Amino acid sequence: MALLGEAPVALVVGGKGGIGSAIVKELSSKGWDVLTMDIHPEGDDLEIRVDLSDEAAVVDSFNRFRMRRERLDGLVFAAGIWRDRISWKLTAEDWDTVQSVNLRGAFLATKEATPLLRKSPRGRLLFVGSINGARGKVGQAAYCASKAGLEGLMKTLARELGRDGITSNLLAPGLIATPPTLSLPSEVWENAEKERLLPQAGTPEDVAAMAGFLLSKEGGFITGQVINVDGGQGL
Repeated sequence: MALLGEAPVALVVGGKGGIGSAIVKELSSKGWDVLTMDIHPEGDDLEIRVDLSDEAAVVDSFNRFRMRRERLDGLVFAAGIWRDRISWKLTAEDWDTVQSVNLRGAFLATKEATPLLRKSPRGRLLFVGSINGARGKVGQAAYCASKAGLEGLMKTLARELGRDGITSNLLAPGLIATPPTLSLPSEVWENAEKERLLPQAGTPEDVAAMAGFLLSKEGGFITGQVINVDGGQGL
């Protein structure tokens, strides 16, 4: 059993991405001991390489995590890829690639993390989805389906793990300014600006702030929820 006086340990899967890295910084600033998993090569002892599309690689990565930390109090799944194309031109290979990382990868990661989280006095599961998982978007069939699947996974885990005191929630950002999205065509940003109710574009720090709250002690009575961080874009 993790001791209440110790710094809680968080693992951010996809922790080198725009939103993931902001969550790492936010949790670190709140006193969490934060490790990351990502497809990119390891840079130090706090980073673990993982290929989420490969079950054996996921198992191996979590074995390496357990060699570095004996406990886990919060798992954030912020990994995500996309293969945008109109649905009738989308290949089955691209569909499978997106699902293997965004949805199957989330299942594999939570499966490995659950035994550790069940031992924690403040277990937290948090998924980063998208407002498009609920509303759909032209050209994003694979991505939207994967993010919609995350919601079903999150709610099921909330039911299954609530008895262990583990919360499970999902953040649904709108269009957030990250390196990949900043390279999108100008019309994408113009459309998002028309949809938003607030004038400013969302930042990774906006999403990270809500992540920090949900993983905090104060967020311990919130579970099974989809929380939009989108400036009203999804309305």
